[in-house]
Amino acid sequence: MGDDWDSTSEETPNKEQDDDMDKAITNHLKKDLKEKEILFSDDDVEKWASITTKPSSKICCLVYGADGTGKTGIVYDFFTKEDVSQGKKLWVVDLDGGGLPLKESYHQDKGENLVVIDPMVTYETEKGTQIDYLKTFAKVRAIVRYVKHNWEKNKIKAFVFDGLSTALSYAEQQMRLTKHIDVDGGVQLRYWLQRNKLFLETLEQIRSLPIAKFFIAHENFIIGDKGQVSSVVSKTNAMMVQKIQCKRVVSPTEVKFTAVIDKSKYNVTAEGQQFEFCKVNKSDKSFKWETKEIFESITGGVKK
Repeated sequence: MGDDWDSTSEETPNKEQDDDMDKAITNHLKKDLKEKEILFSDDDVEKWASITTKPSSKICCLVYGADGTGKTGIVYDFFTKEDVSQGKKLWVVDLDGGGLPLKESYHQDKGENLVVIDPMVTYETEKGTQIDYLKTFAKVRAIVRYVKHNWEKNKIKAFVFDGLSTALSYAEQQMRLTKHIDVDGGVQLRYWLQRNKLFLETLEQIRSLPIAKFFIAHENFIIGDKGQVSSVVSKTNAMMVQKIQCKRVVSPTEVKFTAVIDKSKYNVTAEGQQFEFCKVNKSDKSFKWETKEIFESITGGVKK
């Protein structure tokens, strides 16, 4: 059948077109079966079965909240001193630029096992340094592909994408550049779909990794009680197996950090639970930090 045939028109396909359609469907099925033979060997099935039963592969978690609420700190705690002693690694793609300061201040003991990568690609113009949004996304995807093929050899326990809100902004800027739309200019729906495609396909690639995955975002990814959010935010939330919302409350004497479990498919009884994982005493600057219960909760008590 010709690609230009319009199913909404009054004309109907003739017998010759029907035969062409049958041939196309048959060829497609043959190709599909051949691909299945290649993709689904006995070795692959056995390997994938062992991967999916690993407790850490159950983690596909969105951690969101306002700036300074402890999001990245919680995720870094998933990577323990015991993991370091076993030679395991945590890989972090950091678009927001807060990963290295946190590592240098509180996680020096994890050394080279905590790998923080800034994927931003820039170029020089007469107006100064500019971000190459498309190449930045390409670099993120290249890192993810490397992890996918080398996570066992390199003992990579988990992958973190820190900066979802920034990534979504970059996807929009790339869309505006491609379509020559001013920053303040109106955007047609089909252009927003292009932004969403670039962003969501990158997340899907990360989500397919057979290890623990964490996505860190600002509060614009939180779905409120009214549920009025953009489709890209809704789809991002739907991808996740777990969601943790981080909050900070400041009083005259102390600062409290809490984590609320918004979603937990492996332990639905955890949803709604609130954990105070840090308390800072303003008078003597002392603080207590404990996140172990958060991870036990979202995995149903299974050790990671």
